[in-house]
Amino acid sequence: MTTPATTNDRFAVLLRTSIADAGLSLDAVHRAVAERGQDVSITTLSYWRNGRSLPARATSLAALADLDDLLGLEPGDLLAAAEHDRRPRALPRPADIIASDAALAETMNELSLDLGLKWNDGLERFALHALLTVDANRSQVGHTVQQSVRAIRESVSRVPVAYGWDHPDVAGVVDVGPGLEVGRILPAPDQRVAVAEVLLDPPMVLDETRQLSFTFSEGVSAPPVPSWEIGVMTAVKVLHLEIAFHPDALPSRVEAYSWTDGTLETVEMSLNPHRVSQVVLDAPRGTHGFRWTW
Repeated sequence: MTTPATTNDRFAVLLRTSIADAGLSLDAVHRAVAERGQDVSITTLSYWRNGRSLPARATSLAALADLDDLLGLEPGDLLAAAEHDRRPRALPRPADIIASDAALAETMNELSLDLGLKWNDGLERFALHALLTVDANRSQVGHTVQQSVRAIRESVSRVPVAYGWDHPDVAGVVDVGPGLEVGRILPAPDQRVAVAEVLLDPPMVLDETRQLSFTFSEGVSAPPVPSWEIGVMTAVKVLHLEIAFHPDALPSRVEAYSWTDGTLETVEMSLNPHRVSQVVLDAPRGTHGFRWTW
């Protein structure tokens, strides 16, 4: 089969026509990739087939090789189609949330609305520091986020916080620093993501500044996932991202990436000695993170 060459929906068209040519239902495709050890939800497959999102996370990209084989394509066909579509356009997603996976973004948006919250939560974030810890089993055991914020309206008392996890059976947990309390939590287990309501005590008044601290942890050793990213809602003056790898589980290659306005930019990084760190000044709205190979 020849990959369509004249559309910005090359990936969706290729996947959709290949599934039809194979005589398979979407449910059958989902079962088949699951049997091959790939963890991609049927919702995500539907979004890919209909052109609503592109595979972006490491787990999604890993599934493409099995989909190539299952659908009778040449190795790398689906990945090449996705990369073709990734650069010239921005992916559709809710206007007030950032994620490189549109299906995931829409889920997080729905969960926050169910909590009566919006991502435009009345806070300006002018500095953000995040540190991920990877253990000797190559598992992402947890990360901390510290935000320096300013209230841009009166009485900011609740904010949404999204977090994910990698273990297929055990949900991750969120903890908060001084002056914060975790309220309701709405999970989406099939996509391994949750949105928590975080209460500010006392509420912030207009122009007040504070530092907010969050810790997200797996609780158990999870399967290795060689990527990690942070969504930036509005431009941040100082964005500092770090990963601390266990000395016995150092990657062979690390790159930092930024996904802004539908454009992916990457930079090769160096370990020093078992940490990788990047500071981005005037970081634009988008998704920023690292991906690596072992």
